[in-house]
Amino acid sequence: MPLLAIWAMLVSAIAPVRAQSGTRVSTVTGCWKASRPLGPTGGALSVPRDAPFTSIVLRDSGRVVLPLLNDRERAMWEARSYWSASGDSVDLTIFTGLQGWRTRLSTRALPNAMAGTATYLTDVIVANAAPLQVAVTLSRAPCQADWATLPITTRIPRSWERGQQPYFEFQVERAAALATGVKLPKGVRSMRALGRNETSDARADRPEIVVAMFIVESNGRADTSSLKLLYADGAPGTARARDAVAAILASLRFTPPMVGGQAVNQLATWRIELVKK
Repeated sequence: MPLLAIWAMLVSAIAPVRAQSGTRVSTVTGCWKASRPLGPTGGALSVPRDAPFTSIVLRDSGRVVLPLLNDRERAMWEARSYWSASGDSVDLTIFTGLQGWRTRLSTRALPNAMAGTATYLTDVIVANAAPLQVAVTLSRAPCQADWATLPITTRIPRSWERGQQPYFEFQVERAAALATGVKLPKGVRSMRALGRNETSDARADRPEIVVAMFIVESNGRADTSSLKLLYADGAPGTARARDAVAAILASLRFTPPMVGGQAVNQLATWRIELVKK
């Protein structure tokens, strides 16, 4: 499969958390009560499954906490839920990857309320049917004492998740490369960026060859959480091979990708040749 097609599919799967700007974060964080549930079915308060999705805690760094869910449910929902502020609006997404809501709220009534429109998100496609949209208001609510000590089920969003989508290799003026003086880790014979016109399985015809896609951040570090294996050990994406490649990338330093004289985040694809055992 051509690299551009793979890049497009993977980038579309990355849920970005946009940078918070304009609206002061301190006026948005805290506990809120939604006028309607922002849960899995889009139902009313009378639906027991949806009722807990009216209590929402917005924390800094774009984190969303759903305090009335159990730990397992929180981990599932909060992993893909986030908020961001831009100008006089707040975008709030509560989502599992299959179902949930994306909400655009006006901040004009802060610090007491935010009102706007919520769009229902689902993996079910109905022909000729517009997405469900409803009015919703978030009102400031008191926080229960134990909510402040709820464990964090999600990591802090990476820099590329809080900012713009990562650039493709053909969009940057200087692509990511191994930093000067960096020595390859033990067990790695060679590694290089895959050429623009090469396919993901190019020259990956021996079991010691791995083709990996990952994001190089503007600080010159590889974000191993973004790692995707396009080819590894004769079968795409085995967990064992992924762990090994993640450890290799974590030990390396890259020259930051550059656009307009500024360091940016880049989606990179590299061919890694391992030493035969």
